[in-house]
Amino acid sequence: MRLYIIIIILCAFLVSCKDKKYNYKSKGEWVHLKNGETIDGYTRIGDSIYGGYGDSIYLHTTMPALKGVDVSSFMVCKNTGYAKDSYHVYYPLRLVCEDAMDFGGCYFKDYIMEDVSSESFIYIGRGYATDGYKLFKEGKAVNNLTVR
Repeated sequence: MRLYIIIIILCAFLVSCKDKKYNYKSKGEWVHLKNGETIDGYTRIGDSIYGGYGDSIYLHTTMPALKGVDVSSFMVCKNTGYAKDSYHVYYPLRLVCEDAMDFGGCYFKDYIMEDVSSESFIYIGRGYATDGYKLFKEGKAVNNLTVR
């Protein structure tokens, strides 16, 4: 019986820790892209956002636009690689690079971070970011919620 009570208390503690929200101070500068502007590989052309790097000023004509982006709420966190809109958080998780006669560069292939709250997502420094519940390093979830 005593072991049973200890197990119940331990389970309750683990569940309460799982849902604990951590508060960090934001260190990022989030900005909206103007038409024709590029920041950290994110480029806005009209009502589309493109992600990638290249040696052509016409990079957007050779790479696909990022899918599912809400351009009106889209913001980039300068010098971090992170971006977000009302629905998703973005980071260049995988790049595809091509080299051809008229084009050379890389575009974002996998870029939507899964299971992240864009509403509370902030950059906290040195490649780390959080949505208050999970910690991320360069776009990937990490287990340790302590940043030193």
